[in-house]
Parts: sequence; C-alpha cells; structure tokens
Amino acid sequence: MTETDARDIGKIANTKAAPIAFLHAELRAREGKVDIQNAALIGSTESLKDVANLQIATGQFINDIGGVVVGQQLSVDLFGTERSIGNVIYIRNQPLTVVGVLKNIENQASYLDVNFNNAAIIPLSVIKKFTQGTPQIQQIIVTTKDHKNLNSVIKSADDILKKNHDSDKNYRIVSGEEINEKKSNVARFLSIILTVIGIISLLIGGIGVMNVMLVNVAERQREVGVRRAVGATGWDIINQFLIEAAIIGFLGGILGYGLGLAGAYIASLYLPLTPYIYWQTAVLSTLDYQ
Repeated sequence: MTETDARDIGKIANTKAAPIAFLHAELRAREGKVDIQNAALIGSTESLKDVANLQIATGQFINDIGGVVVGQQLSVDLFGTERSIGNVIYIRNQPLTVVGVLKNIENQASYLDVNFNNAAIIPLSVIKKFTQGTPQIQQIIVTTKDHKNLNSVIKSADDILKKNHDSDKNYRIVSGEEINEKKSNVARFLSIILTVIGIISLLIGGIGVMNVMLVNVAERQREVGVRRAVGATGWDIINQFLIEAAIIGFLGGILGYGLGLAGAYIASLYLPLTPYIYWQTAVLSTLDYQ
C-alpha cells in the first residue's frame, strides 16, 4: 500500500481512510525502555483517531508537524505516569515529544489487532524518516458513515487500487463482516467448549455434594433418631439436610468462583488478555451450583 492509495480512497464520498505503517524499533526514554515485543509503533494520519475511535485523555492527537501519542500503559511503562505530556521518547536515537496520551481501552478486541494501550502513534510523515522516505504501509482502514453504502465503497476502493497498482491484484479487501464472521466462529467454538466444561463441572460438583450429604446422613443416624423421637417430622429432617446441602453448595460456589477469578488474573499476567468480571456471571454461576 502507498500514501497515494490512502489519499485516493479517503476521497470517496462519506468515507474516512487511515493508513497503518508498523515500524519495528525499540522505544526508549530516560526512565526506561520498551522493546517492540511489548509495544506497537504505528505511523498514521490524523484520521486514525476517528477511524479507530480513539479518545485522548490528555493533550492532542498527532498532526503533520510531529510529536507522538502514546497509550496509557506505555506511558506508565516508559515514564512511570499516565501524564507524560512533554516527555521525550527516543526511536532509533531520534527524539520525539509526547503530545498526547490515549484514554485506556478496556476491550482490545478489534479488527486492527493492535493494543493501543501499549502503542505509540507517530505521523506518517515522521515514520518515513526511518524507512528511507517510503512508509511501509501494511493496511489501510476505511470506514463509511452509512453501512448501506459499504458495498459501493468497497467497489470504489477496489477500482482505485486496481488503477494505482496497474491491475496487479497484490492486495486484499476484507470487510468487517468477514472479520467478525471468523472471530464469531472462534468465539462460538470456545463458548461450546466452555459450556461443556461448565456442565461437567456442575455435574461433578453436584455428585460431590450428594456424596458428602449421603455420608453425613449415614453418620448422623442417631441424631436423626433422637429428633424423630422428640417429635420432628420427616419433612423437618429433609429440610435440615437440604439446607445444609445448599449452604455447602453456596460456600463451594463462592470459593470456586474466587479461585477461578484469581486464576484468570494470574493467567492475564502471561497473556495479552484482560479478564472481564461481571457480577451477573458470578451470581448466575453460584446459583447454578446450587
């Protein structure tokens, strides 16, 4: 992809286009450094803010003059603070001043496959200085105001690319629906697996509680006999053991959920994923365990 491609596609009516050029380089500051495996260095234009729906926490977004915009986590990793406006980042010994910090993005799942919380965004005009004057644009992100015009926008973009590339089909246009379909299939498969695991866990847990209560009843026959002798009815005995089973199940559900929560956070330390906890899930899982 070229700058001309992005500029021409951006001229399509009711659309915005943002080129994405990744640069593999270490990010350094006086307070520390972050290697490329833990951060993304992106070259783009001002339109990326609207195309990727990015929000600024402090400062401003990039412009053609220069500067760098960083994600909140990268700001903390490099400078030890989320307010790093005016600090300097060194990219291949070239200083760039931080002009903006992005708001934290909780849900990183997107078609861009970029963690903007750990990203540094610089103008495309600046990134060309590191690539001999030619930006290495890997993709161009295009959005349209009206979803109904999506097919016509795709056709127009395809025509532009054919013209600019002399009909050489060395590119691929992928719509959001295609990307979502693949991710939905993966999510559906994982959901089925987790559902099966959940059912098996509930079954095993139920059998465990049942066995505990059977042993409990067998060992407390004398107590049951005494209660019956002083006037307790069969339903009184049944309710007693049912309440005990419910308490065991409830406490077991809370303990299991707590261990699962701790395990999720420990796993997130080694994976590029952030656990999301909803109280509805906790209540539902605990009640199901009953």
